[in-house]
Amino acid sequence: MDISELLGTSSATNNHQKWFKINVDQTGFYRVKYDDELAGRLRYAIEANHLSAIDRFGILDDSYALSMACKQSLSSLFRLMIRTSLPLISRLLIPQVSNKVAKVADDACPDLSEYIKLFLINLFQNSTE
Repeated sequence: MDISELLGTSSATNNHQKWFKINVDQTGFYRVKYDDELAGRLRYAIEANHLSAIDRFGILDDSYALSMACKQSLSSLFRLMIRTSLPLISRLLIPQVSNKVAKVADDACPDLSEYIKLFLINLFQNSTE
């Protein structure tokens, strides 16, 4: 099923107002991978504080697991981590993700390893302050 079938057509003014979340309150034991359009709408819902803390954590946790499994882009996870209103959770995930990215970069191109580490530090510095 396509997202447009569920949400219908919408005008540009209320584009972010229509969203839905699967696995409400994390009651199921499965991961949810949203398409790019719905993921953007859910990021808006997170920023606007329309979701419970459990649901915000669930979206972040699913995004982390999918990124680690190479089923979702790392940039999607980074955007979500920066925008989430769960500072403690983000502070726990940021070092984990940064360390994994730094290890991959070190293996792939050792000459750039220090630059990538500095990039990651600068990227997340504002979100942890």
